[in-house]
Amino acid sequence: MDAAVPKLMQKMRWLVAVAWCLSWFELYLEVYRYHHVSRSVLVNPASWFPGAGLQARPGGWLQAILVCSVLAPLLFAFLVFWSKLHRSRLGDSAATRVDASFPFGWAAAVFGLVLSVLGAVNQLIRRPPLNADLTLRKGNGGFIIVGMALLTAGLLSLRLARGAVKRD
Repeated sequence: MDAAVPKLMQKMRWLVAVAWCLSWFELYLEVYRYHHVSRSVLVNPASWFPGAGLQARPGGWLQAILVCSVLAPLLFAFLVFWSKLHRSRLGDSAATRVDASFPFGWAAAVFGLVLSVLGAVNQLIRRPPLNADLTLRKGNGGFIIVGMALLTAGLLSLRLARGAVKRD
């Protein structure tokens, strides 16, 4: 099989992993911060779409988040399974050359930076009281603090990984 196919699948796996993380984070915000989602909506997937007989129905954005939060983990598991199956067919030497490990340091650093910047921008625009609520239920201070902690952890992880590579 062509070497471009595993690279394409690796990029798809990355994209699905990002969609999974973002959809679950947005779902967390919808449940705990904005209170748009109740337990009955989460437990009963039939209520996500029109025709369920309920008066209050989720809008398009929330429907997309709910569907993505269900389908993204399933698609990610399928892609990982397909990658493992494909790796066994190719042999370990070709698969390790094409399939790189997930860079958690870069992911944490980028997500932390985005979280901090968006929290700071929201703080500047809305100007609510600055609350350092680490559960992210009130204010923007928690987003800024958690984002900076993730950014720091990601950068430290990258530095430690770079130091380990140089020593080898």
